[in-house]
Amino acid sequence: MTHATASHEPPPNAGLFGPAGAVPLEAVAIEAVLDGPALDVAVRQRYRNDGAGPIEAVYLFPLEEGAAVRGFSATLGDGTVVDGVVEERERAYERYDDAIAEGHTA
Repeated sequence: MTHATASHEPPPNAGLFGPAGAVPLEAVAIEAVLDGPALDVAVRQRYRNDGAGPIEAVYLFPLEEGAAVRGFSATLGDGTVVDGVVEERERAYERYDDAIAEGHTA
């Protein structure tokens, strides 16, 4: 597979983007818990791949200043759960490129 965006620059909008553009968003669920001065928010989004097979995609979710991501996962169509690792963007792309070069996929 090759990168949908070879320069590692994210698409200009929020969402999931594959080689053919935006992947359709089917559902969103948000759960928020206030714990003192902190707000813990879980966002679940379901996207639909209309293609005949798997796609390589870039996910973009903008955050307010001061917000942080503490975890994420993706559940694939066959039920496989892929847990993400929070890293700086450039390090994440390096690891991704290495994994693809070694033949790994989700």
